[in-house]
Amino acid sequence: ARQALMRLGTLLGETGIALVGIACAADDEATYWQCVEAIDAADESRDRVLEMLRKLTDRDAGLPEREAG
Repeated sequence: ARQALMRLGTLLGETGIALVGIACAADDEATYWQCVEAIDAADESRDRVLEMLRKLTDRDAGLPEREAG
């Protein structure tokens, strides 16, 4: 699970970077805003992946789970 989450986090980061490039090159406003929304979704998803990795680390270390803030 840890390796899959790490790879997913990397993929989401790369996707966000690619979307920034597309947004910058967009010829129309609709495409630009779709990219901005997709960048936000990828960023939120990456944050969730990182939180899952933290919880796995805590669990493996025998620490109690932290509450999401």
